[in-house]
Amino acid sequence: MTYRNLIPALLLLLAPGLSQAEALTPEKKAAIDQLMEVTGASRMQTQFGDAYVKQAQAMFATANPNMPPRALAIVAQEARAVLDARLAGKRGLFTAIYPIYHQHFTLAEIEAMLTFYRSPAGKKALAVMPQVMMESMQAGQRWTQSVGQAVQIRVEQRLAAEGLR
Repeated sequence: MTYRNLIPALLLLLAPGLSQAEALTPEKKAAIDQLMEVTGASRMQTQFGDAYVKQAQAMFATANPNMPPRALAIVAQEARAVLDARLAGKRGLFTAIYPIYHQHFTLAEIEAMLTFYRSPAGKKALAVMPQVMMESMQAGQRWTQSVGQAVQIRVEQRLAAEGLR
């Protein structure tokens, strides 16, 4: 194969990646906004902010054990003010998220997800997925414990059989 023949072959191999090179248009940003709204991701900004404020208070309280309650209230107020200013108008966190969605999904894929999440099955998935994930993690922990117990029994038996215990 000559170099001249190799170039079209390489282009064919790269073609799937080239289709991902679409621009982050206002239309795609709007679709990402809709997806974040439909999936509840936009509400996570508020939850993130609340968690951040509590963490900031805890850090200041740990670093300054004698800090009066009024000082901790000021920490919360100032942290909230900075967060609110940075998150206003979907700047900040959303600005950081757009490129991530853009990198991993085409506009057509985002629109397909919107269609799904707006459907009865998609709405149910969003409603029950937190519970499904929690129960799945618990099942995984139980499974891991049972595997650990089985490994421990076999290792002890093997060590005893070889006189190493």
